Amino acid sequence: MRGRRKNKKKQIEISSLIDILFILLIFLMLSVRFTESRTLQDFNLPKSDANLVGDSTNEVSISISKESSYFLNGSPIQKSNLIRFIKTELDVAKNPTIILEMDVDSKFGDFYEITEIFKTKSISKIQISTLKK
Repeated sequence: MRGRRKNKKKQIEISSLIDILFILLIFLMLSVRFTESRTLQDFNLPKSDANLVGDSTNEVSISISKESSYFLNGSPIQKSNLIRFIKTELDVAKNPTIILEMDVDSKFGDFYEITEIFKTKSISKIQISTLKK
C-alpha cells in the first residue's frame, strides 16, 4: 500500500506584505517635499529637472521680481531693508535655509548682490527655486 500524500495548496500570506507596502508608501509621502513657488507674486521661474528633498525648518524666502521688487517671506520689502535684514538680523547660528526665488528676466546684478552678502555671512544653505519641466 502506498502512502498517500495530501494535496495541500501552498499559499503565500500577503496581508503582512500589504501592511508593509502601505507603511512604506506613507513614509515616502511624508518624507518627500514637494517644492513649488510659495509666493503670491507671479514669477517666471527657471525650469529644472532636479528634485528637492529637505527639511522645511528655519526657512527664509527671498524673492526678486523682474522689476527688481524684493520680497521677504512673501511680504514686500525695500532693497536696503532686505540687505540690512540679511547683514544684521539673520542669525547664522540657527543655520537658516535660504530659498531664493528669482524671475527669469530679473537682473543678474540683483542675484549677485544678494548672494555676495550670503557669502560674506558664511550662509551656505541656499536653495534656488525652479519650476519642474
